[in-house]
Amino acid sequence: MAELRLKFAAEMEELKRQTEKESACDHEQIIENLNVNVTFLEGDNAALRLENEDLKTRVDTLMTELSVKEAKWCNVEEQMNTKLKQRWKEMYEEWMKVTEKKIEELQAANGMLRRMVRPPPGHDGPSSSGANSAT
Repeated sequence: MAELRLKFAAEMEELKRQTEKESACDHEQIIENLNVNVTFLEGDNAALRLENEDLKTRVDTLMTELSVKEAKWCNVEEQMNTKLKQRWKEMYEEWMKVTEKKIEELQAANGMLRRMVRPPPGHDGPSSSGANSAT
């Protein structure tokens, strides 16, 4: 009986070794393939992180440049508006001078015409008797 037990134990040990050998081989290959895949993906991940950082830096640079350009455009626009207002002010002042001069000329002409049409009071001129004789 002891012999049978030893034989049975030896067979069980041999079966156990074969099973471990067969199962270990398959798992080791799968694990190795997965490790290679992980290494490859980690490399890709690192490359993508670097690219992402580069792109973030580029976006920040572009945003800064845009802000500077917007500030310059606002400054130029403000200067142009100031110049435009000044030019309109100058044109308005010039127009007012010309208009005031024309008003003075018209007032002088109006005064002269009134004196010619209506003589001063107490002056009997030929215009009052000539108007009656024409009718």
